[in-house]
Amino acid sequence: MTIVKHSRILRTIPLLIGSRRVGCAHHPSACGFRGLVAVALFLVTIVSSVTAQYSGGSGTAQDPFQIATAATIVGTVTRESDGTPIANLHVEAQDYDTGEHQGSADTNPVGLYIISSLPAGRYRVKALGWNTDFVEEYYNNVLDDKNATPVVVPPSGVVQGIDFRLALGGSIVGVVTDSTGAPIPDLLVTAADYDAGTYRGGASTNPLGLYVIPRLPGGRYRVRVSTQGTDFVGEFYDDVLDHDRATPVVVPAARTVQNVDFVLAAGGLRVSGRITDKAMHLPLPNVQVAYWHDDYKIWITDDTDAAGRYELTGLVPGRVQIGAKPESYYAQMGTWLELRGNVSNLDFALPEGASVSGKVVDAGSAEKLAGILISYWCDQYAVWRTALSKDDGSFLLENLPPGVAEMEARPDAESGYAWEPEDNSYIRLEEGQDKAGRIIRLSRGALVSGRVRDSQGNPLPNFACDYSGRFCDGEFETDRDGRYQIWLPVGTYAIAADEEEFGALPQEVTVRDVNLAVHVPDLIAYSEQTGSPISGFVDSPSGLPGTGGFAVVAVKAGTAIDVDGWHTTRAVRGIDLPGAGPFAVAKLPPGAHYEVVLLVASETADGMESYTLIDSVLNVPAGTTGIHLRYDGADSEVYGNVIDTDGQALLGATVLLSHPATGRVAGFARVDHDGRFAISCIKPGTYMATAVHSGYVNTSKSIQVFSGLSSNIGTIGMPPAGASSGK
Repeated sequence: MTIVKHSRILRTIPLLIGSRRVGCAHHPSACGFRGLVAVALFLVTIVSSVTAQYSGGSGTAQDPFQIATAATIVGTVTRESDGTPIANLHVEAQDYDTGEHQGSADTNPVGLYIISSLPAGRYRVKALGWNTDFVEEYYNNVLDDKNATPVVVPPSGVVQGIDFRLALGGSIVGVVTDSTGAPIPDLLVTAADYDAGTYRGGASTNPLGLYVIPRLPGGRYRVRVSTQGTDFVGEFYDDVLDHDRATPVVVPAARTVQNVDFVLAAGGLRVSGRITDKAMHLPLPNVQVAYWHDDYKIWITDDTDAAGRYELTGLVPGRVQIGAKPESYYAQMGTWLELRGNVSNLDFALPEGASVSGKVVDAGSAEKLAGILISYWCDQYAVWRTALSKDDGSFLLENLPPGVAEMEARPDAESGYAWEPEDNSYIRLEEGQDKAGRIIRLSRGALVSGRVRDSQGNPLPNFACDYSGRFCDGEFETDRDGRYQIWLPVGTYAIAADEEEFGALPQEVTVRDVNLAVHVPDLIAYSEQTGSPISGFVDSPSGLPGTGGFAVVAVKAGTAIDVDGWHTTRAVRGIDLPGAGPFAVAKLPPGAHYEVVLLVASETADGMESYTLIDSVLNVPAGTTGIHLRYDGADSEVYGNVIDTDGQALLGATVLLSHPATGRVAGFARVDHDGRFAISCIKPGTYMATAVHSGYVNTSKSIQVFSGLSSNIGTIGMPPAGASSGK
């Protein structure tokens, strides 16, 4: 069992380790041109020969009078450099909430476009650079859809001035060959923003292996060649598999960067199988099947054929996710694999999909909240889904698999709202179930801000961090200047780095009043080169636990690993171990002292996981060598279940086993889908088992543990917050 990377112990000790809108600045030379546009717009209402150029939402020519009275978006498209009109450029209106196409039009010789016959609503308007050298953008002067300014169209109204000023784009050019120098045609090469990860463009190689990715805004790009349908291994430029180690390709504004070439090796792995209807066992064609590499961040897809068969090729070994992603009716389904060779007959029988709908509201005023991201993660079937709440606060998630999943609201940093606590986000669905009426209540938070920099003082942009507390936890990234802003309700939180390549001492912050802003001291992140390791040896005379593994984590010295501080207990760094032997926890901030803890992960035959704190060494300076940790083969177990006052399994609850005299945690486990838990590898003694959940009162029971035996603590019933504890 992988502990450090794939469990929550890298976040609180259950997790012990762990937009800008740019105004449209109009060129002075465009002033006279606007007068011409106004005249043209007037003529549209009386000259049918002019209006015949424009297509409405249905793609048909419009009657002049209808254009004047129907819901319509009007604007111009000009060159950024000199304000001259751009003709024959396509402009599209999309529903702001769903992204669906609602209407479009091409610009005329004076750069004017008219999108008519639109229903009233909010729109995202985009100028498309097809067959041109201009950079595509959304209104108002932004590249990404999430930053687009909504264009609100009233019934039978005309919205004017939705103008675009487009810049000439740059391009990336290269050749793709095999190891003998032979060109490889028909491979897709893509360019993504290096820092934000946003897709910016792509092109297929021609018979000579040549590709040209046009219309790129100036910036840094991560370029990748995909090899689906071949035996070649796809890669990032320059000759790396790992997304994070790609060489940035810098494209100056309106310039071409050449010789971004790839030489591909053969030997990619294959995964194949069949997608069918679970009820009728019939093949399902045109279902997308996706491969995701968890370490290298590689995404590859294939669509099923008429017989429901798929084949993913050019795959890289490692921990990967394979999933079927139907567009409607059926549930998405997937699985995790440790891919080491070719896999055939990886089949999925898709049941009818479930759905969840409801509203997002302000916890105090019940005001409906729009634009809130709702996420859904089903670990059992490796399915991730998202939706945005609409103007009335409503949301809908569809094509969901059966089982237990985490569903939570993730308001962005500009909203003023805090994320929900994770343990309050669990939901259970049955096949085909339509679960309606779910209300998500979000609380206002205090503005909490800070920055992340490296040991030389340089800001770290797009740096992943997270925060954890009893009543709120979540994740975020820094901006281009290494700064961040989040909103947290009253409480105490740990803010920590969540980047594999860095280690940083967590910062603790307390919010006492949501009306008062809080500034957090800088997080200083250390790399392999600038940090200090702590190394030593793990001795295990009894070997590894039968169904588990070891991890060593470093926690800041003086951290109370107890029930009261559980939600803010964070490790700085950690490492998984394949067995007893030497270890080195690297990237630790120098000059600090640490408690070094040996953890054992265990898993019962029916899949219940737990983590036990076996041994530790206190007050260890960074850079210390020769630390000795020992596992003596503790073989006792504590098990039971957790319910609410209605007798239902309390999803999301965690059970902490602690020493009564000190309160120090000895082991912990998250309850499973049925509310059960089992904590293994416990030494004999008397313990206090405490169930914790953000929406409920901590509830404890005492238990005596005997050597080599399993002890049933029975049922722990948790009353909701505000009720009597029942301890």
